Amino acid sequence: LAGKIALIDRGICGSSVKVANAQAAGAIAVIFGGFQNGNIFQLTGLDGTSIPSALVNFTTAASLRALLANGTRDVRLNPAFREVSAASDQVASFSSQGPGIGNFAVKPDLVAVGTDLYMATQKFDPNGDMYSPTGFTVADGTSFSAPMAAGAAALVKQKNSSLTPARIKSALVNAANPNLTDFDNNGREIQASLTGMGAGKLDTNKALQANVSAEPSSLGFGNVGTGTLPSLGVVITNLSNGSQNLTARVEQRAADSVAQLTVTPSTFSLLAGRQTQVTVRLTGNRPRAGKYDGFIVISGGAADLRIPYTYFVGDGTPWNMYALAGANFTAIPSYEYSGIMMKIVDQYGVPVQGVAVRGTVTSGDGKITFANELTDSYGIAEATFKAGANIGDQVFRFTAGNLFAEFVATVIPRPAITTGGIRDAASNDAPDGFAAGQYISIYGASLSPTFKVFSGNELPLSLARVSVSFDNPGQRVSAAGRIQFVSDGQINVQIPWECQGLATVDMKVSIGDFSSAVQTLRLRNANPSPFEYTEAGSNRRYAASLDANFALISTANPARRGQVAQLFVNGLGPVDRTPGNGQISPADPLARTAAIPEVRIGGKVAQVLFSGLAPGIVGLYQLNVIVPTDSPTGTDVELTVQQSGVTSKTSRLPVQ
Repeated sequence: LAGKIALIDRGICGSSVKVANAQAAGAIAVIFGGFQNGNIFQLTGLDGTSIPSALVNFTTAASLRALLANGTRDVRLNPAFREVSAASDQVASFSSQGPGIGNFAVKPDLVAVGTDLYMATQKFDPNGDMYSPTGFTVADGTSFSAPMAAGAAALVKQKNSSLTPARIKSALVNAANPNLTDFDNNGREIQASLTGMGAGKLDTNKALQANVSAEPSSLGFGNVGTGTLPSLGVVITNLSNGSQNLTARVEQRAADSVAQLTVTPSTFSLLAGRQTQVTVRLTGNRPRAGKYDGFIVISGGAADLRIPYTYFVGDGTPWNMYALAGANFTAIPSYEYSGIMMKIVDQYGVPVQGVAVRGTVTSGDGKITFANELTDSYGIAEATFKAGANIGDQVFRFTAGNLFAEFVATVIPRPAITTGGIRDAASNDAPDGFAAGQYISIYGASLSPTFKVFSGNELPLSLARVSVSFDNPGQRVSAAGRIQFVSDGQINVQIPWECQGLATVDMKVSIGDFSSAVQTLRLRNANPSPFEYTEAGSNRRYAASLDANFALISTANPARRGQVAQLFVNGLGPVDRTPGNGQISPADPLARTAAIPEVRIGGKVAQVLFSGLAPGIVGLYQLNVIVPTDSPTGTDVELTVQQSGVTSKTSRLPVQ
């Protein structure tokens, strides 16, 4: 099925999904949706598969179907960008909401642009995040908002190098644009509250104008449902070189009809570089249940200083329950996961204490135990889930009245390495010892949740969440192998160069937090082994080699006596210029082996012109040799390589 196209038909209205021929290496999954143009999208969230996927419109889908009806066709998928209709000044759906847990602080402090961003990206690892062969992509995420705020902070610091971190923060937060919208639980557009946007959207231009600062830059009065109505102080500093006459006022956004904030003093003057404290008090009667926010606005400087504030009064009635931690996690049979947390809040976001929570396993054979069955002062209940023996998703639910939160444990088998399952990747033998820098194949069961091949320039530390570690605690060596391929039954990995000189090393395979039993590998200076290929037609195995013109040596193009053959070998040991783990070998200068191996072709010693790492490739050794003039000829001439007293398995080379 390699190269087939899988049709995943969602239709105009998102009908049921039908899949054909998708479970094959090299297949392409094309998802058809009801879109208005024919552009193709790069899909995200598909780390569990190596099948490339694309999204096209219905018209394009119909054309592809017509082509496929007449047999297999080559189809070129062009991941071109397209224009989108994007509204501005809306809080993104993935942006985290406040307030701060426990202290009800104004969080986030502010927001910055984080959607539909066109940016440079990596083009060396097709399996990595945000890969694009063009080196540019479009992405969303708060991860991109943060560096925008950091860049603005750097500009403010550049303009006034004497500013403290708190004053730089004030410049950003208190100059933010509050005119943003959000969506309520029913999908209706509303004015964004401070729990969604903080002080508002980053406005670098106004931040650079700021010549007055506030410390703290925001005021969270917390839950004011009990106790004395609170007051907080704010230090106002004149950052300019002249005196300023300043005025403070309260700008309510969520009005409170029975309580009000007052600022004392409401007018004041500050000489250059001087500061004073103003007091912000909540006065009047106890507020009714609700969520209240707004700004303390300080006018008179180069730009208004807008200090966001919030306060809350809960009604004590559970309104929402959600997973706080552990909503989705991976486990192995009988593993206990104690990080299950759920939170219950009222309609104003205030935690509800003392609510009884019940847990039920709805799918699978796991068990639930509670750390605390009643919600605490933060509205949080905690539990432990012990995975059962069933492999796959084990689903469990926590309820409080008519509220619920669902959790999923994906149970996988513990990875297991077969006895004798660690082998030389070239010969597939299980030698007495391996060498640093050598490729090995690890055989076993449940070694990876998916089939995945790395196809970039540098080998990764982890592939499909699989990693392989090499440790020698006595010599304080701990290094990760660089992985080339993973599947359920096999992993190909390069032994780290740090293992050079060790007698033994402990190795294990891990999927996330779960590891196989530790295997002890014996090491030696070298473990030479020619790579081989199976010739089409004859089905014979031959040494992987090229002639002087870089053509494959085969029965149709045999090596010639007295001419150069380029042999590709595994495990020749240390080199004089060791590349980084998983990195391509250098070309100028070349990395040469510390010792010159002995190469015999048909029992005759061949002259070695070069012995080292093949340039531009990761961890592959290359031997350039002259085929002996007195070598036997034929289709199955024996080839051996000896390095550091170790002789390779006999390979075959056609010689003419």
